[in-house]
Amino acid sequence: MIICLATFIILLVGMIFWPFVRVFSRTAAYKLASAFRAALKCVSKRATFQKCEVRFEDRVKTIILKKIVVKYPNLIKTVAILIYIISTLVILLFLLGILALLMLIFTQAS
Repeated sequence: MIICLATFIILLVGMIFWPFVRVFSRTAAYKLASAFRAALKCVSKRATFQKCEVRFEDRVKTIILKKIVVKYPNLIKTVAILIYIISTLVILLFLLGILALLMLIFTQAS
């Protein structure tokens, strides 16, 4: 769930720049949009306590870890743990940013 949510947040930010990506590369824009839809589907399934059929979280981990398996097979477990830690940090920073924005809005209003 953590990797799925962190990936969704990162792709959400990426979708802001989707029109610019589309100008330069239609293939990259298509891949960005399809990855965003898959992440959104995974997050919405997990938010409603349903099992995610796509296993988006496993696909993301596989994409990251397959490059490391070839060169450094003994670091796989360490990198898998680092993926979870970085995902947690992304989520925490996102939530802190939203909290800071809300505090700024409410302090300006009063």
